[in-house]
Parts: sequence; C-alpha cells; structure tokens
Amino acid sequence: MALDFNNEQIEHFAAACLIEYFAYDSKTQPEFKLADKSAGYDGMIYFYNIDQGDKRKKEQVECVFYVQIKGTFDKIKDRKTENFNIVLDDLKFYDKTNDHCLYFKVALKVINGKVIKTPYYHFFSKLELNRLMEDMRNNNNTNRRIPFTKMGDTKSFQAILQNLKGDLHQFVISKEKLAEMKANPEGVHISRELVITDYSSLESLYGEEFTLYAKGEFGEKGAVGSVTFEKQLFDESLDFIIEFGYIDTVYAQSTSSIDRTMKGIEITKSIKLYIRELADKRGINISFNYSLNEEETIETLARSHKIMEYLRTNGKIKINGYAMEINLNVESDTSNFEEFSKVHFQILNAMRHFEMNLGESIKNISEKQVKELLYMYDIEQGKTISEKDRLVYFEFGSRAYYFIFSKNNVYNILSENFDKQLYLRVKIDDKSYEHIPNFMLVTQNIHKVYNFNFEAVQNKINESVLQNNQEMLFNRYELQLISDYDNNRDKRVLSLAASINELLLEKEPNNMIEKINYWQIVARKKGLSSDDIKELKDIVQDSNYTEDVHLAAKVLINTRFKGEFSLEKDSLDSIREYPIYNLVNTID
Repeated sequence: MALDFNNEQIEHFAAACLIEYFAYDSKTQPEFKLADKSAGYDGMIYFYNIDQGDKRKKEQVECVFYVQIKGTFDKIKDRKTENFNIVLDDLKFYDKTNDHCLYFKVALKVINGKVIKTPYYHFFSKLELNRLMEDMRNNNNTNRRIPFTKMGDTKSFQAILQNLKGDLHQFVISKEKLAEMKANPEGVHISRELVITDYSSLESLYGEEFTLYAKGEFGEKGAVGSVTFEKQLFDESLDFIIEFGYIDTVYAQSTSSIDRTMKGIEITKSIKLYIRELADKRGINISFNYSLNEEETIETLARSHKIMEYLRTNGKIKINGYAMEINLNVESDTSNFEEFSKVHFQILNAMRHFEMNLGESIKNISEKQVKELLYMYDIEQGKTISEKDRLVYFEFGSRAYYFIFSKNNVYNILSENFDKQLYLRVKIDDKSYEHIPNFMLVTQNIHKVYNFNFEAVQNKINESVLQNNQEMLFNRYELQLISDYDNNRDKRVLSLAASINELLLEKEPNNMIEKINYWQIVARKKGLSSDDIKELKDIVQDSNYTEDVHLAAKVLINTRFKGEFSLEKDSLDSIREYPIYNLVNTID
C-alpha cells in the first residue's frame, strides 16, 4: 500500500498529523516546512510560557525545539517504543547547527481507504549526538535503528518538553575531564532536576531518558551521562505503615507519588518523611524534615520528639514491611533539637505531675509561663523552697489553674489527688474560715480554669450552702461568679451563681441583697418581667431601704425601660465595686 503514495505525500501525512496534534495545545506552536526537499530540519516548535487557552505572544516564547519529521509505512507492532532508522549524516548536521533535534517518526497504515497515523518521537541531545556519532564511526555504521517513544496526549507531551528544554544547548564534559572527575569525585555533584506539576505529568515521564549533569570545581554545569526515570517500588502505594523500631508505628497516606517526593508524608505535625526512589532501580532515598509546628500540643510534641530522636540515632525504618535505610542528613537545621527536647520533657513532666491540660497548643504558651511552671515543679522536687504559703492564680496557655503554695509543696486545688480535701482553712479579710469548699478559691476567670468541673461544683454547692452558716462568704462568691460571667458570657458560670442565689434565698427568703442578686441574674439571663419591674418600683418608693438598694433597683428597672431613671455616674459610686454596676454600662 505504501507504493500508492510518493515521498512528498508521506511527508504531508506526517506533518499534518503533528499539526493537528499540537493544535490542541496552546503552549506549543509548530512551524513546519511541508514537502521540504532540503537536508536537515523540517521546522520548529515554539514552547510558550502561557496557560492553556491563552493567546501566544512573541515575548512569551521560552525556547525553540528544532525538529525533523519522517513518515513511514514500515510495519510496526504498535508498542510504546518502536525502533526506527536514523542516518549518521543527519546526526552530524544536528550537531553542527543547533546541538539537538526533536525527531518525529509518524507510523502510517491504511485501513478502509483511510490513512491512520501514530506519532513517535526521540530527542537527540548534544551528549547523545556525540556518543552516537562516535560509536557509529567506530563501527563503520552510516545508519542505525534507534528506539522512539509513542506520543501520549498533548498534556503528557507538554510535560516532557517542559523537562527537555534545559537540554537544548548542552555543554558536554570531555572524556579527559570526566576521567579526572571519576578519579577525584569529592566536591562533584551529579544530578538531574525534573519539573513535575501534577500526577499525570509524573506518569508521562516514566520510561523517559534524561541527561545527568555534573557540577563541581571545574565550573560550568556539564552533561556527563543519562538516566531512565522508572516507576519504582512504592509508586502505586497510597497507604503506608511506617515502623520506627519499637518506638512507634504511624499509619500515613499520600495522595500520589509526587506528593511523597515533593511535599513529603506527614508523620506528625512537625515531621515529614520523603520517599525519593532513584532511577534504574539503584535504590530508594528516605529522608526526613523536622520543623516545629505551632499546632502541636504538649502531648503530641512528645511523640514527635521520640520519633525524631529515633530518626537521628537509627539507620533503618520499615515501610510497608520493607526495611529501608534512612538518609541521616536531615533536611533542616536541628542543631538546637536536643536542648529544646530536654526542656519540652521537663514541661511535660511538670504538667503531668500537676494534672494540667496536655492538649494545650504550644503556640499559646509563653516563655514566662514555662519558667513559672518549672519553678513550681522545682518546689515539688525539693530543688527550691517557696517563700510563703499562698494561693496562686496561674495562666498557662489558654487555660488557668489555681495552686496553693506551701513551703515544700504545690497543690492544684482542683486536681484529682487534692479533691478529697474539699474543705480548706483559708483567711479572708483577717478572719479565718474553717471548712471552706476548695472550689470557692477559684475566683478569677472561672470559665478558663482547667478541671473546674461545673457539674461537680454544682453538686458541691448544693451540699455546702445548706450545711454551713457562712452566707456572707457564699454571697461574695456569688458576686464573683456574676462578675466573671460579665467578662466571658459563659452561661455555666451564671448558672452556678443562680444556684447559690436560690439556696441563699431558700435559707433567708427576705434577704434584700439576695433578691437584688436574683433580679440582676435574671436581667442577664432573659430580661426582667413586668412583675419584676413592679416589685422593683415599689422598692424605689419604699424609704425603709438603703440608698444602695434604691440605686440597684433603679439600675435594674433601666435595663427594661431605658432612661426611666436619670442616673449620674457620680451618684453610683456606692455600687461601683459590685457587678450590678456592670448593668449601667449595658444600658449606656
């Protein structure tokens, strides 16, 4: 059937195939000379730095590939690679002119009167041209069959061109210099960088041969060899079981092989593991990176440090059952790791001892807080002595704690170990109160206090208020709860205040102070009713009550009817220290 077409027609079929192929890709623009009878190139392909669909502009051309196009009706087996004939004189021409050639062979066959076209390509770099020409001359060859690769979709071929553009004009290291480098490899770095934009582009690069470059004291980067990019051991794996000896086992995932090569696999928030499989099955490079992530908690950071310590001191891990050597050259500076790890474990031990919140994010913890915590821990360990017995409000991260300092001990007053000491002896306003519930020492930022179990405290309130004749103390605590609610709007805090108020009114129903507290709690919860307002107005008119009670009643009425009473702030000094005064601000 090939005899039915002359050479000019065959070249037309081949060029037309490639013109149609590249028409789907905005980044590549072919410029071919159809039926060109002269020797050498058949045209060029311009490679643009634009997105798909963008208009091409001259200044956006990244590079130019010089191309040769040949069509053939030779029978092929339709494999991924096919061998086609090339001529020595053509190679000499490419070497003398543009140092490269992007060679296309288009396999043709006629089916039902229609020509079916399958394009193949081979890129001849300067390095390959030199080696091929030398070998062909040494063997007295004028032509040779060379493997060409079947072209996939345009996006895949675009990824290939993206990685070949750096090979267009190579500096090839001489044999003498190469021998010198092999004899003295120290300081010489041989590598190949690939541009991998996504998983599909990675797939298209498998099986491709790429030039290796050396860079060392000799100066300019030079081509020294080639390597085939092959699919390796873990390329199909997305789920990983990674064993760090007896320390830990991590179950991790990777969306693709490009992710674990470029982004790494997250072992913990601060540790990433990179699996870089070396070409032509020479091995797998396992490396890791440590970068302290502020989202770590005190507890999770302990795990990171154990794994990190293992990685720094052991040469092997297991990945999906395979024992793998680790590249111990960590990808980040960890010179201060040991010191930081030591301090962290001191913090962790102290927090465990004091039954603190181990889920605290490290970004919330200040250096000052750490020093204060370790000072308390030193007291517990007998390394230092507390100056005096005292109650300490201590903020650590986003939580707060109350500690009682004695000469040789520090107690978390709401901890499990201290919970049995429900009633404490404390001194308030120079008066000693025996059997005070320990929860009543929690007076500041109650909503933030770790281990302040609102349900348990509610039960203790029910027991304590009715069993102890210390109404004044409970009233004080009730007001502290109301003030704390005004600072944080935590409904649990206001509910505790309401519980104390209800119990105190049960013991003394006509206690006007507690009735005022009842109304100010209601005003904060849901607003006062008409009956509440009526009763408060009666109080304002009753001269038997003190001026403080009158002022409080007027403030409460104004929460429902703004401006009902004109209240100058100077006249409110007598109630300024109480939470009722906060309602004045809500009215304004």
